[in-house]
Amino acid sequence: MKPRILARTEGMSRGDWLELRRKGIGGSDAAAICGANPWRGPLSVYLTKIGASPDSDSNEAMEWGSELEDTIAKVFSRRTQFKTKRCNYILQHPEHDFMLANLDRLVKDDDEEGWGVLEVKNVGEYRKADWEDGAVPEYYMIQVQHYMSVTGASYAWLAPLIGGNRMNPVKVMR
Repeated sequence: MKPRILARTEGMSRGDWLELRRKGIGGSDAAAICGANPWRGPLSVYLTKIGASPDSDSNEAMEWGSELEDTIAKVFSRRTQFKTKRCNYILQHPEHDFMLANLDRLVKDDDEEGWGVLEVKNVGEYRKADWEDGAVPEYYMIQVQHYMSVTGASYAWLAPLIGGNRMNPVKVMR
């Protein structure tokens, strides 16, 4: 099954994008609802979705993550030799319309059928142990599993840049 396109995001204002995100549950919301997100919990998601609490403003870590996203994705593509492409849409599950996805990129792994999900992460040095030996933190695992469900993808790659100087890509199967 293919996901539905809820909206095209290219050129969309941040306010309009945040308003559309309120229409469903995204990958980071799913992790928070499960109690796995160390920065947000289920109540925060609920209050944001009903409009009783504003969407959290960007903090410095989020700002750097956004700024570095293109660079991290380009380095991942160069090192793996996998094609990547932007996904300028908010996607919606074809049956469960409350399930949304805002993907960083799509990736074409030569060992797999079709396109997968690429999630780019800018990880502080203090969180490096979370990624040792191919591990994926639970909150990111929930996020990519949610995205694979929405998109129908059978795999995802996470590309964490750790401490600003080490990339440790991890492949996750659905």
